[in-house]
Amino acid sequence: MMADLDELRRRLMALGYLFAEEDNEAAFGLEQAALELALSRSAAFVEQFCNRLPQAEGAELPLVSAFLDLAAAYFLQSRLALTPESLAVMPNLTSLRLGDAAWGFGGGSQRSGVDEKSRAEGLADDLLHSARAALCAWRSVY
Repeated sequence: MMADLDELRRRLMALGYLFAEEDNEAAFGLEQAALELALSRSAAFVEQFCNRLPQAEGAELPLVSAFLDLAAAYFLQSRLALTPESLAVMPNLTSLRLGDAAWGFGGGSQRSGVDEKSRAEGLADDLLHSARAALCAWRSVY
């Protein structure tokens, strides 16, 4: 499980997630617990859906990759749900027009949905969707 934890950390860092420093014990412990929970939820889903453990010896690469993407999505969803201020920060209001009731935000607009929260939610949804699609494809082949 430790190798999976390190691999999940690398996958999330490649996606741009910044982990808390180890000297900040409270935040580091919270992230560790969230990582472990995401891995166990992902393993349970893959085992139930594919009837195969993703950590088993000789597991196929698409299965392992989908397992890690699913765990990354679960981790990001938990961070958004429990500590939204770490990922879901609404940008500052930069312009307001009363005639047509339009307002603009730094980094995007309400309509375009490019604020940090929308991007984090979109990334988690995309990871979840692509992982489940890969698992469906793997399941239909085997």
